[in-house]
Amino acid sequence: MSHVRTTFRGCQDWEDFGYPLSTSSDEACKLYDAALSQMVGWYEDPNFGGLMTTIDKMLEADPEFVMGHIMAVSIKLVGTVFIAPDDPIREEVTKLEQLMSNKTVTDIEKKHLEAIKKLLDTDLIGALFVWDAIIHWNHFDILAIRHAFFGCFYCGSYAKGRDVLSRIVNEWDPSMPLYGYFLGEYAFLSQETFLFERAERDGLRALEMNKHDIFATHAISHVYEMQGRVEEGLKLVEGTENDWNACDRLACHLYWHNSLYYVEKGSYEEALGIFDNELVKRYKASKSIGQMVDCSSLLYRLELENVSVGDRWQDVFEIVNGGIDSHLNLYTDPHLLMTCLGAKDTAAVNTFMDTFRDSVSNGHGRSKGVSERILLPLCEGIVESLCYTVTDMV
Repeated sequence: MSHVRTTFRGCQDWEDFGYPLSTSSDEACKLYDAALSQMVGWYEDPNFGGLMTTIDKMLEADPEFVMGHIMAVSIKLVGTVFIAPDDPIREEVTKLEQLMSNKTVTDIEKKHLEAIKKLLDTDLIGALFVWDAIIHWNHFDILAIRHAFFGCFYCGSYAKGRDVLSRIVNEWDPSMPLYGYFLGEYAFLSQETFLFERAERDGLRALEMNKHDIFATHAISHVYEMQGRVEEGLKLVEGTENDWNACDRLACHLYWHNSLYYVEKGSYEEALGIFDNELVKRYKASKSIGQMVDCSSLLYRLELENVSVGDRWQDVFEIVNGGIDSHLNLYTDPHLLMTCLGAKDTAAVNTFMDTFRDSVSNGHGRSKGVSERILLPLCEGIVESLCYTVTDMV
């Protein structure tokens, strides 16, 4: 796995970078860097046991490492649409507050806690403004940059995300660790706001620095799709497959993009072959909610093209069944509903809609308004658009 980093920053390195960490443990600092690298690189480093195991080892190295705990908690919360009153994450946040009250902490660490508390209140938009303030204070806080990216993604605020990074892009230098990944995210936000030429340029620059940067490849793939450059897209994705397919946390999604090019060409068998050989196999292995989205999205698009997908919906549904009441975020919920409908499971659709209505009713923060005005009507519309009624399905 040549894309995996092998050297990481200790205490003094972070100090020199302009982002001192509140720990005296070199090991904790280096593990923090290793975790960041996996997070922005979308890969699981086998040398550390993957991202979450790296975080565990980091907190074992220094159990009072404030930024380490901030990373651990915030990763679990970003994008979550509803936090139950008895969710264990609430206790983790309480412990973090207690830890910070007994230590000398920086203003940035206090701001990270503020963002976490807004996430706990399912106020993703509010958290986004806090991350924006953090990035304004320190242009190199890659954790805040990544969370702001996802905040913009889940809220649909791509222009804000682009503008946040536009203000700091000239402060970064190609010699800095993780610069290429930063540039890949910037490319993605540029193309989401129709700055295709800039996005392609920055995505290609990121790949020149690191050909294994799957997110840069992903950003360029979006450009080619939006511009109808199907053959170039296929050449990009399939020609570099061995460079990006080891980035397990996003590879399934890039295979999904690969399949979309074939849907665009009307080559439906090729698209189904990618589903069978890559998407559903990876989903079964990981049981990742993000990979469920890829699978359900492709099958739904194919059905809109009047393509028979056979019993493939059942393969996806078997994994999510039992977790259809989790309601993670505004992006994944409609795809979860698609899976229930695709499997034609009346009980599952009923459970999903009933528990989703409850989560919207009991929610709070700014995400509640988005769920009420947009997401609930969207889910109700999906049910109708598929020409099913809950009582008529078999």
